[in-house]
Order: sequence, then C-alpha cells, then structure tokens
Amino acid sequence: MIRKMMLNAAILSCSLASTAQMTSYTLLSSDPDDYKRSVVYVDLFTADTYLNPNLGSAVKAETVIGNRIMPWLQMKYSWADANTHHVVSGFPTNASGLKKQFILDAGGALFLVSKNKDKRVKVVLSSHSFGGYTHTKYLMVPSTIKRMFGVEGGVYYNRRALEFEDKSHALYSYKSTTGSYAGPIEDVGSTSSAAGAPTGESYKPLSMTNIMSIYGGIHYRKITNTSIRASGYGKRTNATIMDWYADIMLAPYVPIADVVDNTGQTFELVAAKGAINHLGWKAGATYHTAKTFSFEYNFEFGKKPGPSLGKGFMTNGAYISMGLGFSLGFDTQFKRKQKTVTTEKTSTETTNDDSSRH
Repeated sequence: MIRKMMLNAAILSCSLASTAQMTSYTLLSSDPDDYKRSVVYVDLFTADTYLNPNLGSAVKAETVIGNRIMPWLQMKYSWADANTHHVVSGFPTNASGLKKQFILDAGGALFLVSKNKDKRVKVVLSSHSFGGYTHTKYLMVPSTIKRMFGVEGGVYYNRRALEFEDKSHALYSYKSTTGSYAGPIEDVGSTSSAAGAPTGESYKPLSMTNIMSIYGGIHYRKITNTSIRASGYGKRTNATIMDWYADIMLAPYVPIADVVDNTGQTFELVAAKGAINHLGWKAGATYHTAKTFSFEYNFEFGKKPGPSLGKGFMTNGAYISMGLGFSLGFDTQFKRKQKTVTTEKTSTETTNDDSSRH
C-alpha cells in the first residue's frame, strides 16, 4: 500500500513538472484535404457471429471523388465456419453441399456537408508504461480538421450455410417436392414413421441461403492530418480518418435451398409466419490513417435480414463483426507545407492500466 502511494506521488510529481515545461515545435502541416483519397483495405482477420461464429478475411476498395462521392466495393470470405465444419452424411443436406459464408457489399456515400474547422488536436510526444500505469505526454496543437456528413446506400449479398437445430424446429417444417409428405422437423432422438418422411438423421437439416439486400442510411467521416516537429522528440503526427455509419436493410426475397435425404428424396424447408426477417439494420465504424500504409480496424453490429433459427442472439439474425489489418492509400494531393514555429506547454496524461480490469 505504501509502495503504491509513493509510486502515485512520484507520477504526480513528474506530471506537474512536465506540465510546467515548455516545448517548442514547428507545424509542418495541418491540411485535412491532403490525404489518400483512394484506399485498399486488407483485413487479415475477420470474426462474425451471424447465425453461428465464423472467421475469415476481407478486402475493400474505396475512393473519394471531389469531396462529395465515395463509392466502395468489399468482399468477405470465411475460411473457418461453424455451420460447415461438422457435416454428417445422415443429415438431409443441400444437394450442392454447404459453402462457407461469403459477403459482397457494393455501395457508396454522398456527402452533403464537407467543412473544414479550426480546432486543437492532440499530438502525442511520448508514452510509456510502468507499475500498471501509462504515462503520456502530448501537445494540443491548433489545427484544421475536416468533417463530412451525408447519406449512403448500396447492395449487400450474403451467402450463408444454415443449420436447423432443435431450437429452430418450431419455425420450419418439411414438405416433399413431390407433394407426398408434409410434416414437422423432429427433435433429436425422435423419428417420423409417416410414409414419405425424410430418412436418416432428419432432426438437423443442413441448407443454404443467398440473401440479396438493399440498404440505405447515414455516413459521417472525420479527418485529422496534423504533423509537427517537436524539440527533443522529432516528427510527431495525428493523421487519422474515422468513419461512422448506420443503415436500414431490406431483403424482399429470402430463399432457403431444398435438402436431400440419404435415399435421394428432395424436401423443401417451409418457413412458418414470422420465421423470415425481411428487414434489418447495421451500424459500425472504421479507422485508418491518412498515410500510404496504415494499420486499420473496423467494427459492425446489427441484425441482418434472413431466416431466424431461434430466439437467441446467435440464431435470430443479430450479429457482431470485426476486422483487423492494414490499408494502402493512393492518389495524394500535394499541398505546400505550412511551417510555423510555436512554443506550447506540454500536457501529461496518466492512466491506470488496471482500471479496465475492475
């Protein structure tokens, strides 16, 4: 306890001493219009919980035209899918087999507002951790940022394997394509003796869906591109681009592929009223920098249109997804660099790394 109090006192003393110091710097640039307008994002790792977890990768290309129009094209492919990794031959299964999740998003944003605003931005000079604390020294530099706001829309294609477990059986039933049988999907341990019923392990049919949705909503982008050369620290930058969006999704038609039992009979999976979600929504954020090469991440959550396979979070269409990777920027507009020598007080920030664990 005494050791921790002494450590806190030492950190506070260092903070006060650092705050009193003056740091001179040269403003190299503060132009939010000088950024890479064409970007390729490569997600080396993605995770998605839609109708069971899956892991994969993604690539996305976008460009900004005249500060107003931003079209994009994104592809996501799962290389590990919980709905396809344990197929049993006795289950009634889609005749073409099960395919891992694939997503294609073709859309764009129209920015109705695009304004630059003078604002002080945080430029970190140094940061180090010790004793469970992170000590950060930074300057609040007078800068210019860009804010863009508008509408967006596009087409969203989602290919997904479906696993009809017990919790989905109240929502779907079998119907033979010949019309000779119509009946429920029995739970584990139960089999139907009715003529024409599916044979084998009929309690868990495995199917596919290909959902084509349209979406529309709002899009907000914030650009900071400030670079300084600080005495004793060298070149330091705050060059970040953040995007936030929220959309409504609509899928007029949601198909569910027929399944074939182990004798070759083909069955439709008939959805009960309310089993199919035609409306959905999504919201998310992406981060990268204004540099040529950058770390990037993205996060999205919502509820997609498509079949419900139960009432739980993992089965009713609700989902969370994330991606981590890098971005490559192109098409820089070169501006004349601003150079202004300024002297400012440094500020310090000390955070307890243990606080997030409580």
